[in-house]
Amino acid sequence: MSTWDVGIDIGGTFTDLVAVNLGSREVVTVKVSSTPTDPSEGFVTAIEELLAKIRESPDNIHTIFHGTTVATNALVQLRGARTGLLGTRGMRAIYEAERSKKPISGPETVNLKYQKRPLLVPQRLTDEVTERVSFEGEIIMPLDENLARQAVCRLREKAVESVAVCLLFSFMNPKHEIRLREIILEEMPDCRVSLSSEVLPVIREYQRLSTTVVDAYVGPSVEKYFRRIIERVKEFGIKTTSLFLMQSSGGIMHISVGAKYPAQTALSGPAAGGMAVAYLNQGASLGDYVVSYDMGGTSTDVSLIIKGRISLTTEGAIGQQDIGIPIRDIRTIGAGGGTIAWISPDDVLRVGPISAGADPGPACYGKGGEDPTVTDANLLLGYLNPDNFLGGKMKVKLSLAKEAVARIARRLDMDVTAASDAILRLIENAMEVEIRICIMEKGYDPRVFKLVAFGGAGPLHATRMLKNLGIQSVLIPRYPGITSAMGLLMSNIEHYYMQSYLRPLATVPIEDLNNLYLDLEKSALADAKICGYDTKELKFIRQMDLRYSGQGYELTVPIPEKALREEDKVSITDSFNTEHLRIYNHNAPDIDVEVVNLRLVSVKMMPRFPLIRHPSGAETPRAEALSGHRRVFFREVGWVEKTPIFDRSRLISGNRIKGPAVIEQEDSTIVVCHGQAASVDNFDNIIVQVAEAP
Repeated sequence: MSTWDVGIDIGGTFTDLVAVNLGSREVVTVKVSSTPTDPSEGFVTAIEELLAKIRESPDNIHTIFHGTTVATNALVQLRGARTGLLGTRGMRAIYEAERSKKPISGPETVNLKYQKRPLLVPQRLTDEVTERVSFEGEIIMPLDENLARQAVCRLREKAVESVAVCLLFSFMNPKHEIRLREIILEEMPDCRVSLSSEVLPVIREYQRLSTTVVDAYVGPSVEKYFRRIIERVKEFGIKTTSLFLMQSSGGIMHISVGAKYPAQTALSGPAAGGMAVAYLNQGASLGDYVVSYDMGGTSTDVSLIIKGRISLTTEGAIGQQDIGIPIRDIRTIGAGGGTIAWISPDDVLRVGPISAGADPGPACYGKGGEDPTVTDANLLLGYLNPDNFLGGKMKVKLSLAKEAVARIARRLDMDVTAASDAILRLIENAMEVEIRICIMEKGYDPRVFKLVAFGGAGPLHATRMLKNLGIQSVLIPRYPGITSAMGLLMSNIEHYYMQSYLRPLATVPIEDLNNLYLDLEKSALADAKICGYDTKELKFIRQMDLRYSGQGYELTVPIPEKALREEDKVSITDSFNTEHLRIYNHNAPDIDVEVVNLRLVSVKMMPRFPLIRHPSGAETPRAEALSGHRRVFFREVGWVEKTPIFDRSRLISGNRIKGPAVIEQEDSTIVVCHGQAASVDNFDNIIVQVAEAP
């Protein structure tokens, strides 16, 4: 009997599944339409199709890894729970005041009509309690329980479903927050409660508050979805309890922990793709500077992988909501295969950010959508095969795409070909700008980077973007359309724990640091037992947030993974000075260093998706790899009547294809432009270069 590990990534348009046979290492892929009204339907449909393909029973599924956009969608669409907020008296306006300034990076810096983000908790659902804790954790004023109960009752009268609690300096002493939760549950037994001392127990009031509000806002919908997934898995006859979720940081966690920390899943879907790129780079050897470019049906996600390290940030935002937990540093724009093209009131062609999604989808799907989309334009220009879309499983109609694009073509006084190309030019320009910003804001030169393109639509557009970006080559993984699902099988279990502790490093008692790290490890061990895995398999990574005395922000540096000794303070200080010099090109060794936060990462290594190296074959593809010819439009030369069309499943390592050409596979399509050359490497990746090698 064979057993399988399964990764399922639910996107806005498609649900992707990849399964690996733990014995033979066979890989099977599935791609089905997403079901936005009930994402669990797409989840189950994908598993049904998998079992039909492999002809196995549900008992043979060993572990399921899942990437979900439930929390992301709740934030972006503002469809979370009706949430209340309780804070320390006198601090009620912190959430609304935010940081009292416009963003200092991104497009909003030059937006003259800038509007502050929508509040997840309006002022009328905010209340105060009387209490006060000092910055050292000393209780100055006990919690007034009578007034606290009155505040809770006022929120109950306003029919809140979830409550965020954020009290001053609760990260130093959570006693009042814990008691406040007890009072809330006494008055509202079915209410969900998020405590800032559990969600993000670190300094900086607004960041901690905003993250706690996000946790409370998405919590009920995330918990409901997780319960639904567990129920559907059991109904289906799958007996495994090994059900894991992708976190925003790129690590995975057991679903039971995900229900406890719903904010950790806010960037679950996009995080998996970057993990796959980092892992694939181990075999492909792309170098130290890699851009991860994931274009799906609804959006495009861009991130950097520098010297094998995935960029993380604790200053991120999701759906305009600030969030302080560690998340992958990803830039997202509304640019996907389903992105709609439209004419503005001043008769200018625009593309995005609105998407047709999975339902009704692009006009060519024939599900009632009438607006022209990026997919319709790709179909009309010959890049997509109407008879082989999703490997022939899904029929698309060229006539419907033509009708949709023709409507805007007439208004622009263009023919359908010119209008289709204009749609693609605009969407590609938007993605090029996003990639440049992502690279150049970090101080890097785009020309030293390699591009990795995936997602169902990524390989369609990446090759046309290379020249404008100044990037010389793009790598397309073996299964680009389900690369994010593959990333789920390439990640380790990771949990992040943190505690603020503001002291000068030179004078802090070393035993205090050791005891605090032991407390963090106890929390990690407790979560591991809840998940049911062997605590002996855990590895603890210790980190410390440090800054120079007087600085406003800090840097995270690794520290020894053992009991600290007094002499370790010197090596920790040296590490901080070195990191400060690396990032900012200067440091100040003569200035005292302060401890700000202690961090612990609990890691359990997981079996990895297999990277199989194949021997190189002939440069010329076999005759059966050429599946036919068709008329395709190439921007450099116009229509090419007999463009060669290749079947990727029949290409082998060493094969080389000169453009113009199209390479088709079930989950995506690769366009090789005029003057470019595509080659298959030893790991079955396809690398397209800007110009042919001499």
